[in-house]
Amino acid sequence: MQKSEYENIYRNEETHFYYTSLNNLVVNLLVRERLSRFSKILDAGCGTGGLLQRLSKSYLAEGVDISPEALKFCKTRKVKTRMGSLEKLPHMSGLFDAGFQ
Repeated sequence: MQKSEYENIYRNEETHFYYTSLNNLVVNLLVRERLSRFSKILDAGCGTGGLLQRLSKSYLAEGVDISPEALKFCKTRKVKTRMGSLEKLPHMSGLFDAGFQ
């Protein structure tokens, strides 16, 4: 993905209908599952971290993304992330209660 596109996503992630609708769906699924505040959630392919930031308010959320550019935006949101690919996640198996990609 082009670097400029990450900036567009970061800038619009909290207001654009696509991102807000998708994020609402994920949050509603987690609420429906009645996960506790101490549940560990993985956002695999977290991009610029908009969903991860929202999840971090209610859960122990962590993100992973392969793009250094995306992770720079996550850093500005002050969310917990690691660099890694979806094919080989940098986490131990069974560490999370729920995950999204």
